[in-house]
Amino acid sequence: MKTLRAFITFITVLCSLGIFTFPSAHANIQTYLDSNYDSWSRASYFGRGEHPVIPRQENDNISSVLNYSNTKVTYYEDGFFRGRQFEFSWSINDLTGFATNLHWGETWNDRISSVKVH
Repeated sequence: MKTLRAFITFITVLCSLGIFTFPSAHANIQTYLDSNYDSWSRASYFGRGEHPVIPRQENDNISSVLNYSNTKVTYYEDGFFRGRQFEFSWSINDLTGFATNLHWGETWNDRISSVKVH
């Protein structure tokens, strides 16, 4: 019983840090490692709230975002809501063509590190 309790506590801590996420019926956005919402590269689901740390395998690797509810989302270049940012209220199928608030030649592809879902 102690082992199960320790495991549940461990998973709870990982979820609260945003390192491990479960799909939720209340998820507002879903991230993908490839463009065009490639189902084989599905990454995390994010519900309303602040997500200061994106799981390691996705950090700076997101290429498309599916916004289920057209909720306003702020995306940040660095963890803990630092660096350049942009807000969007709909899905983005390919971040390679998206360059809001970046320098010439830069795109948001493989650049997102934290998210706020409003």
